[in-house]
Amino acid sequence: MNCRLFKLFFILICIFSFGKVHAQDYSNKGTDFWLGYGYHVSMFNNNTTGGSQEMVLYLTSDKNAKVTVEIPAVGYSITYNIIANQTTISNPIPKSGAQDARINTTGLLKRGIHITSDVPIVAYAHIFNASISGATLLFPTNTLGKEYYSVNYTQLSNENNNSNSFFFVVATEDNTTIEITPSAANVNGLAPGVATTIPITLNQGDVYSVFGTVSGTKGTDLTGSKVRSISTAGSVGCKKIAVYSGAGKMSIGGAGNGSADNIDQGWRHEVFQ
Repeated sequence: MNCRLFKLFFILICIFSFGKVHAQDYSNKGTDFWLGYGYHVSMFNNNTTGGSQEMVLYLTSDKNAKVTVEIPAVGYSITYNIIANQTTISNPIPKSGAQDARINTTGLLKRGIHITSDVPIVAYAHIFNASISGATLLFPTNTLGKEYYSVNYTQLSNENNNSNSFFFVVATEDNTTIEITPSAANVNGLAPGVATTIPITLNQGDVYSVFGTVSGTKGTDLTGSKVRSISTAGSVGCKKIAVYSGAGKMSIGGAGNGSADNIDQGWRHEVFQ
């Protein structure tokens, strides 16, 4: 196992242990999860095949489990039989053709990924190619909240133009309305510092994606962008949403001409509320 994979699995083991000792409502173990195929700079290397990157899921439980991974809007579904105390790695999530799940552009995308299980499991997502790798812990739907702030970083990358910061929202229920207050310039054209109600009503599994702008090797830092679910006429209260943020490729502490990785991180509500 190379150094990168060793560090990844060490982090996963630590997080799994952390989740077991906290109150049940805040555990990372659950039976229902929503996520998306977060942006990776390699998606543009060969768009006919979806890019050189892959996305897989790590699924584990202390009990035998039957786990289904679906992308409802594109008709993708596969079921895995998880053996207790072992980690199952999923097939790569589709990245091209009619079942393309990549969050590779802005606005509304019907590409939300749904994981369900008959017993509580722990799940992670890993997006990688030969040298650019990022992973995130997934939080169960029941632990999600309704208001979040994006965490990103000033972009520096040796791959120009396509290394945007990003965040995206996944609706967990029908008739979800979101309000976004971006902290900086973005490809969507939303005014920085202005709370904007997105005029698209999201249904379960819908994704709304926001990319920061890029100029040369430097990209906009979207840290502090606020995302919240709001109640509107005809809806019953605010709905739970899943929010992920990161970068297609980013170097922290570098000059933008060396090693860099994609970042994809999911959040749950107690981080921000």
